[in-house]
Amino acid sequence: MAEIKGEARRPAFRLWIDFGPEIGVRRSSAQITKHVGPFQSEALATGFRDADGAVVLARPEFPVPNGARLV
Repeated sequence: MAEIKGEARRPAFRLWIDFGPEIGVRRSSAQITKHVGPFQSEALATGFRDADGAVVLARPEFPVPNGARLV
């Protein structure tokens, strides 16, 4: 789940990421700012810039179990 993070200085998204039953749902923010407000990130979302500079979230090409580690 994601929503726009209004209290950040620059536009950002709040993310809730399901890492499976052992870890559970963790929160993250898709934008780093100097003062991030009362929302504490508990996970990291990774991505790449496309030709226009927009961020595309990294995701596996094939299905992987919830909670699998990025290596």
